[in-house]
Amino acid sequence: MSNQRPIDKLLSQNFSTLTRQVKLVRKVKIKAWKAFGIITFIAGFSAALVWSISQEMVTPGFLQQAPTTVSNQAQVTFEDEQGNQYGPVTSNIVSTEIVQAQTCQDNTPYNQCSRNKPKYCQAGTLIDDCSQCGCPGNQVCQADGTCQTSTQSPRPFNFKHKIQGKKRYRKRVTIKIYLPGTNNLVCSNCEIEVETDDQGEAKGAKPPKRIPDGVYDLVIKVPHCLSKRLSNVTWPPDTELDFGETKVGNLNDEDDVINSLDWSVMNSRWGTADEVADINEDGVVNTLDWSLMNQNWGQEGE
Repeated sequence: MSNQRPIDKLLSQNFSTLTRQVKLVRKVKIKAWKAFGIITFIAGFSAALVWSISQEMVTPGFLQQAPTTVSNQAQVTFEDEQGNQYGPVTSNIVSTEIVQAQTCQDNTPYNQCSRNKPKYCQAGTLIDDCSQCGCPGNQVCQADGTCQTSTQSPRPFNFKHKIQGKKRYRKRVTIKIYLPGTNNLVCSNCEIEVETDDQGEAKGAKPPKRIPDGVYDLVIKVPHCLSKRLSNVTWPPDTELDFGETKVGNLNDEDDVINSLDWSVMNSRWGTADEVADINEDGVVNTLDWSLMNQNWGQEGE
């Protein structure tokens, strides 16, 4: 049968619908056993296609209205050019179980933050939880989970710090304020940036907005050092805050951990007077600087 087309071309047409009978017409002569094989293959393929479409139907919007189970079935008939029909062949019923989505009244899934900060979906109820979901705009997180707009001027405070292996501590540092024991900021855009003097002291530092009275964790970040956390600070502080000594060697400032990336920076500047890699500030990058980095190897910021 030299004029017989490849079997795969007989399967090139798509199903027009999965709920009606589908006919595939080809102008070829074909033996009955091959037709039966084709129909069997088509039936299996249709079952797979039905299953695929069933899965695509399971979308968040569909879940809200669908029954517990979605079932589909396909039927296929083959007819040759002489009008001989083979089939119909009916696929197995393919069923997909639908699990009802659990959401709060604003469609926020259980145990997730709502788009409406600081709301959090807890067992079907929206509650205030700014410690997990944050606060919008210029509002700040309160102890009861709500957010509050600050209208008062920020209050100044004093602090000091030291840097391991250095004699002068003048640096432009950043202080972030967190809810106690967490990495959740009290408010957005509340970072304090200030330059300390040679003794590492700063007088009259101010956050950009008013911070409500409370107990917080303050984290100081000195360039090329590991961050240092001061826990359970009563705000506003009545006395000078002392962050103690920050550890040096974090030359790759982005990751807040001392590792091979930091050594790579130092090694590339070995023997120079590079200000970043010259940790002890003696005018040359050498084994003394490496010794300070090595003391803190593998440590992470707080």
